[in-house]
Amino acid sequence: AEYMGLSLLQNGFQLNHSLTSLSLYCCELDSEGVTVLMNSISPHIKTLDLCMNYVCQTGVTEIGRAIIENRCFLTDLNLQHNEITSIEGEFVEAIKQSSIIKLSLGDNKLKSKDLKLLSESFQKQNKIQNLNLIQMSLNTKKIDFMTEIIQNIHTIIVLDLSMNFMNAASFELLAQAIKINNSLQHLNLSLNSGGFRGVKTIVDILCEQKKPKLEYVDLRFNSLSKGEVQYFSNEINGSIKTNITLLIQ
Repeated sequence: AEYMGLSLLQNGFQLNHSLTSLSLYCCELDSEGVTVLMNSISPHIKTLDLCMNYVCQTGVTEIGRAIIENRCFLTDLNLQHNEITSIEGEFVEAIKQSSIIKLSLGDNKLKSKDLKLLSESFQKQNKIQNLNLIQMSLNTKKIDFMTEIIQNIHTIIVLDLSMNFMNAASFELLAQAIKINNSLQHLNLSLNSGGFRGVKTIVDILCEQKKPKLEYVDLRFNSLSKGEVQYFSNEINGSIKTNITLLIQ
């Protein structure tokens, strides 16, 4: 009875082949529910939103298995806030052979080795365009693998690293990687702790741009004083030559 709704959904999949997007946002779906879902999911579903559930590592494995076995062909997968502690195994292998271009893994408990696996998978897949890793507590080791992703994945267009407790040193490491990347257009570093030094590192990159590479950068709520915000406002008006949306405060 607990998963009767998913059984009804399975019947719906069989009757409706035009459905391409499915949202089960905040449905208290656990790993067993995910197993039931992935065993019945329509191959026509391209967008799957499972944000704010309890997918956990077992559920992630089932999603990976469904992709590997060609039972689903996702291009957009949202697993944000799902108590996921690891993506080792089937899920990582699934990314390598998937058509996923948008992936949200933010607000989970992934470790440094998981980011390393992501980086390796994206390099083999060579398709990811939109990556959400918000609220991941990016410590020094995680930042190293995050910079590796930015440096080596030249398909990525949108990157959200907001709410990650990153300091000025982290911003400086990211800045070096951003200079190398030639595909990134939208970057969200808001709600971190970059401070004046960190924010200036990113703004300096924008001032150096001769052609509009980065088009949208969010640096709001990074521990800046009113005077520092005014400084950057003046810097933006006087030094940035390309057409860009830059949010400071």
